[in-house]
Amino acid sequence: MNVPITYTPTHPVDLVTDGETRAAGITPYRGTSLSKLENEMGPDDAPSCTTTSTTATTVTQSCAEVIALAPQDYLYDAADAGTWKVAGVYGRTTSDNDDSGDHISFGYGYDMSGDHVDVK
Repeated sequence: MNVPITYTPTHPVDLVTDGETRAAGITPYRGTSLSKLENEMGPDDAPSCTTTSTTATTVTQSCAEVIALAPQDYLYDAADAGTWKVAGVYGRTTSDNDDSGDHISFGYGYDMSGDHVDVK
């Protein structure tokens, strides 16, 4: 089942997203806190966002994405039918595949912020 979600994030103007090496979105989760997730799910694709306003320090966007909800993959027990929270996420990757110095690298960073997202 595909669940369409729209939301309105506001982020610092210097937080850049390109959908490839830097991406932002949301993830529904269950648990007592972000560090104690009991279950989470996310989209398969980056959200589609349009900038709606900009100030000197922030950017506000209108975003839409689809979360493919497969009960057999995300709903493990009766508790998963309860209340879910939503967190904003930001991920970034870096890579250096030039192995001329006999060295390559790959890095990944992930930031998650809970209960600050207006989801409809």
